[in-house]
Amino acid sequence: MAGVLGLALIYVMAARFGLSIGAVSGFATLVWPATGIAFVALLRGGLHYWPGIAVGAFAVNLWTGVSPLAALGIAAGNTLEATIAVFLVRRALHDEFSLGRLRDAFALILLAAGVSTTLSATIGTASLFFSGIVQGNALGETWFAWWLGDAIGDLVVAPLLLLSWPDLARYRSRAVEALGLAVAWACVGALVFGPWRLPVTGDFHQVYLLFPVLVWAAMSFPHGGASLATFGFSAIAIAGTALGYGPFVGGVLSERLAALQAFMLVLAGTGLLLAASKAQMDAAEERASAARELAEHASRAKDEFLALLGHELRNPLAPIVTALELLKLRGVLIPSTERSILERQVRHLIALVDDLLDVSRIARGKIELQQQPVEIDEVLSRAVEMAKPLIDERHHELVLSVPVHGLRVNGDAMRLAQVFANLLTNTARYSAPNGYIAIAAERVGETLTVHVRDRGQGIASNVMPHIFEAFTQGPRLTAQGRVGLGIGLALVRSIVELHGGSVTAASDGPGHGSTFSVQLPATDDLLHQEDSAQLPMSKTRPKRRVLIVDDNADAAELLATLLRGAEHTVSIALDPGEAFRLASKETPEIAILDIDLPMMDGYALAEHLRSVLGNACPRLIAITGYGQPEDRARSASAAFEHHFVKPVAADALLAVL
Repeated sequence: MAGVLGLALIYVMAARFGLSIGAVSGFATLVWPATGIAFVALLRGGLHYWPGIAVGAFAVNLWTGVSPLAALGIAAGNTLEATIAVFLVRRALHDEFSLGRLRDAFALILLAAGVSTTLSATIGTASLFFSGIVQGNALGETWFAWWLGDAIGDLVVAPLLLLSWPDLARYRSRAVEALGLAVAWACVGALVFGPWRLPVTGDFHQVYLLFPVLVWAAMSFPHGGASLATFGFSAIAIAGTALGYGPFVGGVLSERLAALQAFMLVLAGTGLLLAASKAQMDAAEERASAARELAEHASRAKDEFLALLGHELRNPLAPIVTALELLKLRGVLIPSTERSILERQVRHLIALVDDLLDVSRIARGKIELQQQPVEIDEVLSRAVEMAKPLIDERHHELVLSVPVHGLRVNGDAMRLAQVFANLLTNTARYSAPNGYIAIAAERVGETLTVHVRDRGQGIASNVMPHIFEAFTQGPRLTAQGRVGLGIGLALVRSIVELHGGSVTAASDGPGHGSTFSVQLPATDDLLHQEDSAQLPMSKTRPKRRVLIVDDNADAAELLATLLRGAEHTVSIALDPGEAFRLASKETPEIAILDIDLPMMDGYALAEHLRSVLGNACPRLIAITGYGQPEDRARSASAAFEHHFVKPVAADALLAVL
């Protein structure tokens, strides 16, 4: 009840103010803020506040001097106006009203200010006519003034009342610009509707100065800027016009106000639509930015996960590979079939881990190519060597038609070998046993093309458009029971494109085989010549005192056994504390450190050893599951001489000792 009575009181005060300014026929005023107040009250408070509007409208019209019956009719029209406006707007929007969206601004302009106001103007004018207050010849003027005053209330007053502190608080960091806008608003408003005249032809030119300020407010401060500027201009304009200043002069006050309010109707609508458009654009940009941040966060999380996955998978791989090396060195008799299976599956697992990490690196642009002129025959020979175990296992016939010399590209030999090894592996895996694989290379103009053909299962038409996308696999890939990760061909495309080339796939469909064609820029540059002045290889390797630090006891013990077999003296530490104690006591020449250690990582341990032991600090070698470029760079900055990624080949490690 208190809310209803309060709304009635506010309505009466606003209505009395409007009726005091140039009302047509004494009742139809061109300044009617009560309409905007009523709309916002029902929109925000709920339709159950309608009695407050009815009581306020009845009281103010009775106060003005009309009969109770006419006051009742006018009150009914005003109440229906606000109620219908809120009903139509809610029905059209289906959710919370917000002037930060174009559809909401259009709903306010068309449904509230355009449609509902006609109801109030029609009922009000009719009530005055049947009461004998308005004559027939004044009906049109009275109706237009009534409608225009109500429409201005919806477009000028309502947006101001719909503002909230959060709408304005978001601009606290732009207080200087807001102050500049306020100064411009005051100066332009006073210039247009004050006693001054600009040296232009005709008074109406200066009114258009309002638009640049309105556009500034709408574009820089879309949440409330245009509403405040419009309301302020409206207040100055009404005051100036009532005093006889500004462009809308001539005739009685009601005529001047009619011209002014018609202009303000256009100005207010323009400001609302501009502000809503800018707010909607800003909201879309914020959503896009949030989506980008979320995607970047997900990408970082994925990269961290893949790095951790690579580390955790390589940790158990390291002792397995070392154990196989030891068995081979000791001459332990293991049937060749079982040994080849073990070696092949370990290589396969290592390749899967490397492919996973390569996908992540390429996606982040972390792949750096070591390019130099290289014969394509040499690249393909490496690729065949990498894919040969699977080709032999499935008894495929492999035919190469590649010249030994004359087909050169400027590329990273290792990465290009990875490209063709992936293509060969893919072809071998998804062709039936005893299949046929052919590799051919040719140069046409400045382009070198390598074709990899098979007579296997072929590629379905629905899979073809996505064949080079990561983690894409078609139903055809499950037939052999050997399903990869779906990243090999994605790596192929990425690496080829890094070389400035392209790769395509062709197939006549399932059962008709496939052809993968890699196009690379050809080069006539001479091959890089290795420095022939190499140091002679020593027939005997020096014996070293080595400290191994690894919290994986199996990996540490097997690596120690391998090094002892090469006649090195080896100590093992399973944590940084024990490592520091042994380093101080035994003064090793070389320390092989795992990076992911408990309590203190390998980088911190290396720094601690250098700071405490000084010149007596051993040479540092990192053996870790982390192998991304940033990991190698960090190892180098921590004074590690070598960075090996698990599982490390025994020959490579023994060579650096």
